[in-house]
Amino acid sequence: GIPYVFGLPGHAILDIVDAMYDRSDVRFIGVRHEQAAALMADGYARATGDPSVCLASVGPGSVNLTTGVAQAWMAHAPVVALAGGVFEEVSDRDAFQELDLVSMFRPITKHAMQLRKADRIPEMLRHAFRIATSGKKGPVYLEFPSNLLRDHTFDVNLIPPNNYRVVESRQAGDQKSIDSAARLLSQAKRPTVIAGGGVIWSKATNEIVKLAD
Repeated sequence: GIPYVFGLPGHAILDIVDAMYDRSDVRFIGVRHEQAAALMADGYARATGDPSVCLASVGPGSVNLTTGVAQAWMAHAPVVALAGGVFEEVSDRDAFQELDLVSMFRPITKHAMQLRKADRIPEMLRHAFRIATSGKKGPVYLEFPSNLLRDHTFDVNLIPPNNYRVVESRQAGDQKSIDSAARLLSQAKRPTVIAGGGVIWSKATNEIVKLAD
């Protein structure tokens, strides 16, 4: 259900970009700097309420995502950041552009993880989207070692998002608190409504407009 992927191609993610070539259901939006990709994904998620994806290559390319991902973290936007990584055979050997990106993204995401087996790609992607869209929404970082993306072909039964993502049910607010707030508002000489992202994520736009009116 992701219509756009914002990113900057690099050698570690060419297999992902190539897979989107000539597709009509998913469009790759190329940028000149990875920071723009993360900021676009954050903006798209906040404007639509739907999860979004940004994509970057190994090392410095992924580091450039941090500003936008941190913004998504502060705004509780469901952004899934995908990144390429070094080949597993050279991991932990100071390979070209190798960085501990999972540790770098952990403080600014709901979850940061690295894929270890190619056949778990569908499962881990579902896991990433489930985390990003459940509870208090937020970004998730998922890294693919480059060797897992090459020469691997397997059949996948795609599961509809509603079958694995959390369907939230919201309980009514505390009536005593609501009554207290109503009394304060009715007595206020200059009542002011400060409405933020919580109104949007709660799909309470109509209700807040009625309250303001």
